Amino acid sequence: MPHAPTTPHAGPLAVDLLGVPLRNPVLLAAGTAGYLDEMDGAVDLSTVGGVVTKSITARPRPGNRTWRILDTRAGMLNAIGLANMGVEHYGAHVAPRAASLPCAVIGSVAGFSIDDYIAVAAMFDDAEGVPIVELNVSCPNVHGGTVFGHDAPKLRELVAAVRPVLASTKMLVKLAPDAPDIVATARASVEAGADGLTICNTFPAMAIDVDTRRPRLA
Repeated sequence: MPHAPTTPHAGPLAVDLLGVPLRNPVLLAAGTAGYLDEMDGAVDLSTVGGVVTKSITARPRPGNRTWRILDTRAGMLNAIGLANMGVEHYGAHVAPRAASLPCAVIGSVAGFSIDDYIAVAAMFDDAEGVPIVELNVSCPNVHGGTVFGHDAPKLRELVAAVRPVLASTKMLVKLAPDAPDIVATARASVEAGADGLTICNTFPAMAIDVDTRRPRLA
């Protein structure tokens, strides 16, 4: 389905992202702002450039057990585990609202196989108001979450397989900061058809409870 044209934004901070006009370069990153518009009660979404959705997988996922988020002196640690409602429910009940947002929407696609990524990417391509998707190939807190993001040949295969599904949608690839060779994975993504790169996913880290001698994150 062709995407509804995005209204051009004017002003000193206006930018263009892959042909999509944004009022400013501020994007609410995947996983920080819910599925789509949940932040609207706390932040006026008309003041940001865009929202990146929570990463959606082919099947629903409960995510990791608690605790999944904690603060540290250096910032915040998280191990959400790609908790989400799955592509079928998202496509039926959430994606149809994307066109009504007062900012750009970027769909975040995650999975554990090429078929998983294709299924979610196809859903976003059919959704009105989602002109860009971001392939999350680098989630560090689920088993197998960095299989593609750490292996340039596998990543090349994935991006090449997803590219034809995105008939009217631009594609970003979110790279892993701890990839053995991030230059190789970046090059593989672009050569296989990515329109741009997101640098990068969350950095692997750990916090230890000195009393229990166990990680503070479950």
